[in-house]
Amino acid sequence: MPRLALVFGLLLPCAAAAQQYDPQECADQARVVMIGVTARADGASRDQTAAALGARLPGDVAAMLANWIVTLPPELLTEQVAEAWRAQCEAL
Repeated sequence: MPRLALVFGLLLPCAAAAQQYDPQECADQARVVMIGVTARADGASRDQTAAALGARLPGDVAAMLANWIVTLPPELLTEQVAEAWRAQCEAL
């Protein structure tokens, strides 16, 4: 869980500085995060996870998110990751 908090603490404020997020945008982001989490939970490699995310994100962003997702312990690869992402997004 500390890794999750670290990523939210470091990445999301940068994004927030660029634009304001509405609840729908936060829900959309959470759905994209869940695509990567699901891929990884199903056994996808880092590159496969990035490819799954690549349908919705630019390549470098997909790779960054995949790099983070693969650091999560298997027990954290649940919907709680997307829920936490959405909650953090909405709190900005």
